[in-house]
Amino acid sequence: MIARVIVDIKHQSVNQTFDYLVHEKDQLHIQKGMRVIVPFTDNNILRLGFVYDIISASDLAHKYVHEILDIEPIFNDELFLMMDKLIEDPNALIAEAFETVIPKQLLIHYEKKATLLEPKQLPDDLVPFFKQGVWTLLKKDEVYYNRLKTLEQKGIVELKTVLKTRNKKPLITYVRIDNRNYHGTPKQHEVLDILSAHSQMKKADLVANSSASIVNTLIKKAVIEVFYESDKLEVANFNKTTKLPVINEDLKDQIKDMMDAKHQVYVSQYQDTKLDPFFFHLIHEVISQGKQVLIMVPENFMIASVKSSLEKVFREELIIGLNRGQTDKQMMLKYSAILDNETKIVVGARSSVFTSFSDLGLIIITDSNNHSYRAHEGIYYHALEIAEIRARYHGIPLYLSASSISLDNYVKIQQKTHELLNLQEEVYKSIELIDMKEELKKEIPN
Repeated sequence: MIARVIVDIKHQSVNQTFDYLVHEKDQLHIQKGMRVIVPFTDNNILRLGFVYDIISASDLAHKYVHEILDIEPIFNDELFLMMDKLIEDPNALIAEAFETVIPKQLLIHYEKKATLLEPKQLPDDLVPFFKQGVWTLLKKDEVYYNRLKTLEQKGIVELKTVLKTRNKKPLITYVRIDNRNYHGTPKQHEVLDILSAHSQMKKADLVANSSASIVNTLIKKAVIEVFYESDKLEVANFNKTTKLPVINEDLKDQIKDMMDAKHQVYVSQYQDTKLDPFFFHLIHEVISQGKQVLIMVPENFMIASVKSSLEKVFREELIIGLNRGQTDKQMMLKYSAILDNETKIVVGARSSVFTSFSDLGLIIITDSNNHSYRAHEGIYYHALEIAEIRARYHGIPLYLSASSISLDNYVKIQQKTHELLNLQEEVYKSIELIDMKEELKKEIPN
C-alpha cells in the first residue's frame, strides 16, 4: 500500500505529491485525508504531511510513513472538492491550499475523544481508560485506534475530534440543586428558590443574587452540587422570540419552491442594501428545519451591521460573526459552536466560505457582484465558485443577491443554470445584449 502525501512546505520546488510505503500494521487504519509524519529529504527530516490519496503501488516509494496523527480523516470529500478547485491555478501551492481550506490554528491544535455509548458491550480491558464515560486519546493510545474504529462501527463508542487552541479552554463553575428535601434557614431557602427556577446556574450569578457564604454553606452540606462545563457562546436575548416581518403569499410560495428544489443557484436584485423581508423568511425556513445558514458579505466591516439586523429579528438565536483579528479562544469558541450545531446563523466575509458546518442548509451571498469576493493575495480563489461547489455537494440553495444582475448571471439565467427570483418586479428592466463588433461595422463605411 502506498500513501500519496503532500508535505507541509509551501515552496514551488516541492509543489507535488510524494509517495510513501505504509507499514503493514497501519494499512487498515490509514485513509485519505489524514495527517501523517513522513521522513523528507536525504537527511530524513520528519515533516508534517497530508494523505492526498491511497494507491496500490508506486515505483517512486522508498521510505515509510513514520506516524499517523489522526484516528479519522480531518479532510472529507467536500474539503477535497474545494481544495481541488484552488489548485486548478498552476501557480497555486498545494500545501497552501490545504491551509486555506482549514486554518492552521485549528489544524494543529486538537484532541480525539471516545465517548462510551454501550458500557455493557465494552471489552473489559478498555474499561479503565474511560473516565465518566469519556476517554481522551493520547499519542500513546494509537495502538487502540483500530479497535476503537471497530467499536464505533458497532455503535459501542463514538469518536469525536475536539478543537483546541494554544490557550486552554476555560471551565466555568456551575451549580444545581442536589437535595430538594433539605430544611434550612429562611435565607438558605431564598437561595434555593432562585436556583430552583433554573435547571442550573453559573455559581457567580447565584452568588451575585444572594451571598457567597450561604451558597458555600449549601455546597458543603451537599444541598447544592458543583460541576464544571467548558466556556461557550450564549444567546444574549434568550427570553425573546423571533419576530418576522410580513410578506405576501407569493413570496412564501417561492421560498417553498426553493426548499423543494434542493440545489439551485438563485439570483435576485434589490433596490437598496437593507436586508429585505424575503431574506429573513428564507433564513427562518432553513433554521426551522434544524439546518444552518452561511451569510456572506464583501467586507469585514459589514459583518457587525448584518449581524445586528439579524439579531433584531432572530432574537432567540445565537448568531456568530466571523471577524478578523480575533484571539485563538474567540475563534475556538465560535468554530466549536458551529461544528456542534449550537448556532444556526453565521455571518462572514470572503474566507468564511471555507467554514466547516455541522448541517449546512443555505448559503446567501450579499452584494454578489462585489470584486472583494475574489482573493488575489496568497492563493487565488473566487468565493462564489467555492460556494457553488459547497451548495452542489450538500444539495442546498445558493442565493446571490445584488443591486444589479451581472452579465455573467444574466447569461446563466438564460442558460437555465441559474434562476431569477422576481421579488420586486418593478425593479427589473429589459436587458438587451449588443455585439459591439457588429456595431462598429455599422459605423465603418465599406
